[in-house]
Amino acid sequence: MSLEREETLICPACRAENRFRIYDSINVTLNPELKERVLDGSLFKLKCHACGGETVVRYDTLYHDMSADHPLLIQCCQKREGWEAINEQNENIRTMMREMRLSNEFPHRVVIGYNALRETIRIFDAGFDDRIMFAVKTAFAAMLKRDHKECAGLLFCAKDENGRPVFSVLDNERREQFYTVEPEIYQNIAERLAPELPRESEEHVLVDHDYMLPFIDRIRN
Repeated sequence: MSLEREETLICPACRAENRFRIYDSINVTLNPELKERVLDGSLFKLKCHACGGETVVRYDTLYHDMSADHPLLIQCCQKREGWEAINEQNENIRTMMREMRLSNEFPHRVVIGYNALRETIRIFDAGFDDRIMFAVKTAFAAMLKRDHKECAGLLFCAKDENGRPVFSVLDNERREQFYTVEPEIYQNIAERLAPELPRESEEHVLVDHDYMLPFIDRIRN
C-alpha cells in the first residue's frame, strides 16, 4: 500500500497553517487513483485554505507500479547529490520481492524532480524504453540545434495515434511548442542501442548523460 503522513505546512504567501498529506511511497497498483494526481501534479501541490494560493511541496517519494504487464519502481529525489544511497535504503523492498519469488528484472529508476518522474512514467506507459528514449531525445535536440531552433527544455509527453513520440520543447522564453518524431527514428536507435544495454535488475539507475554516454558512444563507432 502507499505510505502517507500528514504534516502542518505554512503557506508562503499568507503564512496560514495548512494540513498537507505527504506520500513517502505511492503504489498505483493498490491505489490507482493516485496515478493521475502524480501526472497532473496535484498530489504535490498545497492549496492554502486561507488565501487559495498554490505551492508545490517538494519531497522525495518512491513510485510503485507493480502491474503484471509493466512493473516499474521509481525513486524520485529532489536533489542529485547522494542518490546512490537509494540502493541501500530500498534493500527491504528487494528482500520482500525475493521472498515472494517475484522477479526483480524490471526497471528500477532514480529521477531528479517531479518533471522527470512524470516523463519517465509516460515513457513506460507508451511502451518505450527510457534509456533508448534518452538517446532519441539527444538526437532530436541535435536536430533542433542544426535547424537553429531554440531548445531550453525537452520532455517526452505521449505517443500519438500514429505511434509517433510527442515532445514538449521550451524556447529561451520558456514558451512551449510540441513536436512529433517519426517512429522509425526510435526503432532505428533501438535496434542499435538495445543490444548494448544491460538487463534490467534490482539496482536503481539514474538515466542521465553520464550513464548513457558510454552506450551511445558504442553505436556511434
